[in-house]
Amino acid sequence: FLQAHYLVEDDIMDGSVMRRGKPCWYRFPGVTTQCAINDGIILKSWTQIMAWHYFADRPFLKDLLCLFQKVDYATAVGQMYDVTSMCDSNKLDPEVAQPMTTDFAEFTPAIYKRIVKYKTTFYTYLLPLVMGLFVSEAAASVEMNLVERVAHLIGEYFQVQDDV
Repeated sequence: FLQAHYLVEDDIMDGSVMRRGKPCWYRFPGVTTQCAINDGIILKSWTQIMAWHYFADRPFLKDLLCLFQKVDYATAVGQMYDVTSMCDSNKLDPEVAQPMTTDFAEFTPAIYKRIVKYKTTFYTYLLPLVMGLFVSEAAASVEMNLVERVAHLIGEYFQVQDDV
């Protein structure tokens, strides 16, 4: 549900038309942009409801809910990095509509890696790995910083393949 939330919102923000060979949700006949935004919010809320439903009596619930918050924040920051990477930073002005950059001089490999890390790797790889460790009660037996590093490396590899 969380991935669906991010994809719905990302498609709207990017003005995408197609997602994996099908029209983006907000582009379906009868689905307005406003409804699609709300559908994305419902999908996100559903993750919390499902966590409470299935794990209310489990000792890791608080950690899982904190993980959801961490992932949500990181992904929102990644989306901000993505959206602002298409503008020239020296021209940013909240009072003026920002045209898309024409030279992409500021779009460096380091900027790309930062976008990928925050926009993709947290919810696509880190969340399922850590959630699996919580559910299997194995989280205490691993070094979480190594899990995060592996998740980010796999996510970066995936995203580069997807973008090519």
